[in-house]
Amino acid sequence: MWTEPDIQSGDKLVWAEVLKPPPIILAPIVGDFLHNLRSALDNLAYELAVAHKGSKMSKSIADHSGFPIFTDKVRFDKHGGPKIRCVHPDARTFIERLQPYNRRDIPVTADALWQLSVLSNSDKHQLPHFAVAAPHQFTILSTPPSDARGVEFFTEPFEDRAVIARLVIPLGAHAEVSMQRPPTFGIAFGERSPDIVQTFGVLRILTHIQRYVTERVVPPLVKDLA
Repeated sequence: MWTEPDIQSGDKLVWAEVLKPPPIILAPIVGDFLHNLRSALDNLAYELAVAHKGSKMSKSIADHSGFPIFTDKVRFDKHGGPKIRCVHPDARTFIERLQPYNRRDIPVTADALWQLSVLSNSDKHQLPHFAVAAPHQFTILSTPPSDARGVEFFTEPFEDRAVIARLVIPLGAHAEVSMQRPPTFGIAFGERSPDIVQTFGVLRILTHIQRYVTERVVPPLVKDLA
């Protein structure tokens, strides 16, 4: 990281450069996480069917069992409903209620199940693409403080170098810039990732998905396995 003046405005710019990209091994680890979580939901749907109908299901039913995730009710009724036709009616109702098209509190693209479905499907064809994201929290000080009018932060992901902050300096003033503490940089989904997660932090998205599945999806369905 370093600072330099903006020749046109006189403001101080804070630059950051990536000296080492995210490790290559991270992509398959994230892909494995997504695959395992998505497979766990399909396995859960199958075990729900076994618990309700018994283990002697037809091969057709067993082969087409799965945990549906749809953003459209028409497509759910046509393609999703048959995947859970052998589970307990209460479980079927709950799974349908979980479908992204039923969410009214958030955009469909922010739904954890839909993010899992899109990322899991994408990972079957290509590894996740990552970029380094600028921090959301760090402190910049100027000397003297009166020579600075404010700080503008930039948090868009970048892969090489980018301006991450601008310290606005009045014309004729001369301020020195210092960091109160070194900022940290997280890893975000890059431009070759699915649109719905681009620029979002990898840890944030994966935590969001994992918590939703383990806290909101699985516990209410486990009782139907008995």
